[in-house]
Amino acid sequence: MRIFTMELKRNWYHLFTETVCLILMIGILLYLFLNWGSFPNKIPGHYNAAGVADRPGNKGELLVTPLLDGYCT
Repeated sequence: MRIFTMELKRNWYHLFTETVCLILMIGILLYLFLNWGSFPNKIPGHYNAAGVADRPGNKGELLVTPLLDGYCT
């Protein structure tokens, strides 16, 4: 059984966008690291259609997005 893989040609645009995304991800992690003590222990985890927070979460959930971003790239 053969598995086909597609090799993508990388150009300046791909390099530029990946670099910008990496810089932004590092910036988010740096911001979280520097301001971790000033965040409350409970943060809004979800908002309903009216814009009211309906699920509290802990501040550790702030790390989910940048970590998933790093895993997916």
